[in-house]
Amino acid sequence: MSLKNIKILSINSCFIALLIQNFLSGYKTSCSLKKIFMAIPIIFSESSRKKLVKAKNTSKISSLFLKEKNIYEIKLSGNSFSSGYLDRYNYLMPFCKKALIILINEEKIEIDNNGEIFINYIVSYKNYEKEIKEITRAAFYLGVIFSETSNEELSYFLGVDL
Repeated sequence: MSLKNIKILSINSCFIALLIQNFLSGYKTSCSLKKIFMAIPIIFSESSRKKLVKAKNTSKISSLFLKEKNIYEIKLSGNSFSSGYLDRYNYLMPFCKKALIILINEEKIEIDNNGEIFINYIVSYKNYEKEIKEITRAAFYLGVIFSETSNEELSYFLGVDL
């Protein structure tokens, strides 16, 4: 999928709603709003998506993202991909909020008073083809990984405080 097409989809709240639904399908239990807002910028990172497409149910955040890399004989930490994370987070936040409204109106999710999200309708990335399948698979497996990751680990990984 070209960068132009991804940019068009990234500002489409209905598409982000699909990604959130796939993320929650992988997460399987109730999930905090904070984790949803943290996940979407990761899914829209091309380097993250490439790693998430290869993820399995047993994958961990450390095994996918925190491996040290050598680029031009310079050692980089594994989470150097997160460059621009905060910009993506701030840019995508309004679209994520609209996507949550869409999902609530379609009764696919519920949000309680504590900011916990419950999924009412599980979806499968296997129902899509090509690029859409790739990005929805990434969302699903990020949900699987986030469900097994503590808030402390996510804070360390992303460099943000939960």
